[in-house]
Amino acid sequence: MTSRSRGSGKIEMAIENCRSEGKWKKVIELAEELKLGSPHYESLSNFLIGEGKLESFLDENPPIEANYAKAKTGLSEAKNFLQMVTGEDGQRAGIALDAHLLLAKLAYACGQYNEVLEHFVKAELNSLSEKELTP
Repeated sequence: MTSRSRGSGKIEMAIENCRSEGKWKKVIELAEELKLGSPHYESLSNFLIGEGKLESFLDENPPIEANYAKAKTGLSEAKNFLQMVTGEDGQRAGIALDAHLLLAKLAYACGQYNEVLEHFVKAELNSLSEKELTP
């Protein structure tokens, strides 16, 4: 294992820890570091940056009607990052579905309910299968 891949592994672990703790600004920092370290991680980094920007915004601005206008402008950058990974690269990386779900959440925060439904269709939720969990 090279030092670069070990470094990426450490960053990925730190990102997971920060995501589980809701430390979104740190997730963004680490994702940008991951992206600089290897172009191989570009799709994942873009997804994480978009997720971090969305969740960080929602922490301070709940998705209520009074915040719709603010959300439309305040979430444009998050939307751009998430849209970058809905194509083939995101599908190959296995994150396109998650990106569509986050874009649906973002649209909901903006009061754009038709767009929410469009992202659910694009995520192909109807094709997901239920998996039995072990006790």
